[in-house]
Amino acid sequence: MKISYSKYALVTRGTRDLKTGALLRVRMGRDEYGYADCHPCVKHGDLPLEQQLALLAERKKTRLTELSLLYARYDALARKEQHYCFSHRVIPLSNSLVVNEHEDLIAASEHVSMMKIKVGAHWEPQIEKVRSYLKRAGEKACRLRLDFSESLTEQGYIDFIKKTHDLKPHLDYVEDPFPYDAEAWTRVRKATGVRVACDQQALQALPHARSCDVIVMKPATHLIDGWLMSRLHGRQLVITSYLDHPIGQLVAAYVAAGAKQLAPDLVGVCGLLTHSVFEETPFSRRLSVQNGSLIPPKKGLGWGFDDLLEALPWEPL
Repeated sequence: MKISYSKYALVTRGTRDLKTGALLRVRMGRDEYGYADCHPCVKHGDLPLEQQLALLAERKKTRLTELSLLYARYDALARKEQHYCFSHRVIPLSNSLVVNEHEDLIAASEHVSMMKIKVGAHWEPQIEKVRSYLKRAGEKACRLRLDFSESLTEQGYIDFIKKTHDLKPHLDYVEDPFPYDAEAWTRVRKATGVRVACDQQALQALPHARSCDVIVMKPATHLIDGWLMSRLHGRQLVITSYLDHPIGQLVAAYVAAGAKQLAPDLVGVCGLLTHSVFEETPFSRRLSVQNGSLIPPKKGLGWGFDDLLEALPWEPL
């Protein structure tokens, strides 16, 4: 097995923040190649990109690169069989994602029925924008998912719910309101009557069915298989991308489509429309959204993008 890489940078709309990663080209056999993404998120505990690549060059895998190589195998097999990965897979519906507090919520709600909004500890200005959006949108308003990324305390979350009782009819769930604790999350679910989703500590929450209503998982960081799904205990599974390259985004969509086919009642509206968070690239221009679903490229083998991948500069590990 020989591995090459091609680095890239994604520019967040409205902030100019850069997110860096590398596409991997993995040679499995004679003229058999598969492609995947490696997009570390250091704040979530991943090693930086250079260390990921250095370890991979020594054939030492991290949780991120182990999964990247698995998805490259999927792609290589599809290319060997002259098969497009999405020929017979239906990608689940997704929410849009709002990460920039200055973003127009009316525009972000187009083509979707669910909108996920990143909110912080100082949530008041963002919530006023949400109220304004709901008033303007009226009956056409999306349902809302609010993601606090563990920025509140238990009491701070309870205070938030009390001060925003008018939003309750519009809420699908609140994600990671404060650092995960099974007993504390169970208490607030009972006290508030608002559904709670666990993302950052999803594996820790799996054994504690009463602590949350939704498990959020990312195929980039965790294998989503029968073992995991058997431990949902009736809870909803939401599959999202890793705010990564469109190749990684399509991997998440492929896994989500398979999970939805396996357990249609358990897989909810997912989070696969993350390309719109970044400025356009040649890859993202080939993605579109229709009626809340990600529409992948129509041509190519494996994940697609054949000509774009062929044109990239590749460096051997």
